[in-house]
Amino acid sequence: MTDHKNIAVLTTKGVFFENMPISYVFRHADDGMWEFRENKDKVQDSEIRVVSLEEVINRDKTIREILDLPLGYYAFRIDCESQWEIKPIQTELLK
Repeated sequence: MTDHKNIAVLTTKGVFFENMPISYVFRHADDGMWEFRENKDKVQDSEIRVVSLEEVINRDKTIREILDLPLGYYAFRIDCESQWEIKPIQTELLK
């Protein structure tokens, strides 16, 4: 079992402090970093926060459904009631 407390992930101030729903989850191919966003819009550096994966899971239990997300893929959903869809990351999504 993985210790989610010790896995650092990226998220936004909107997700973490304003409780905005997570709609996009990226798993970067180059370093395996997780990124949790409320939308796919470009995120300014000042908006990014580093937290533990455990903190994200505590906020949104459905993240457990995609913990096997492969490197270089992302998961997205229309709203919190929708199922996660998984696709390869396209470079333009991260710009």
